[in-house]
Amino acid sequence: MIKAIDIAKSLEANRNKANVNRIVLEMAKHGYDFEDYLNVVEQTALPVKWYLTWNLGHYLQGYSHLGLVKQRLFWEFSKQVEHEGMLRDIWRSWSFLVVHEELEGDVFDRAVRIIPSQMHPLAVRVHAMKTANNIAKNYPEIAEELMLILEDLDLDESSGIRARSKNIMKDLKKSI
Repeated sequence: MIKAIDIAKSLEANRNKANVNRIVLEMAKHGYDFEDYLNVVEQTALPVKWYLTWNLGHYLQGYSHLGLVKQRLFWEFSKQVEHEGMLRDIWRSWSFLVVHEELEGDVFDRAVRIIPSQMHPLAVRVHAMKTANNIAKNYPEIAEELMLILEDLDLDESSGIRARSKNIMKDLKKSI
């Protein structure tokens, strides 16, 4: 099993994509302790703390299998993060996961509060949109709620947000 502290040390020395890909493959091959990983993130100083969330996002992109216990841990961790770059990585990670039904309501509610808020960076808002869309596809009533929120983004100052919201609206219309 690869230790989270060793991952942190490796990322501190070299955070390039080749090293991240190597670490992700080691995590997949040898396993890692998810709870320990999140604890190491919390105990590590910036910028390595950020590198660890970036690395976790890359792992979850390829191996998006977190059961309910791990998703609960990740959700509690997610609620504590304020760093914009880490938030982007966390919401990117949520967009890869099949959110457990026990957490869907909380994750969806937080995502729809982030989506219209210009207080959040573009990337955080976009990944929150993807996450909300993934959840809403299973529930026509919240798909309609999400569509109303996305329609209001027609006046958003960011062309990236407007374009992404239109694409997600098309996707939602197919599912309801």
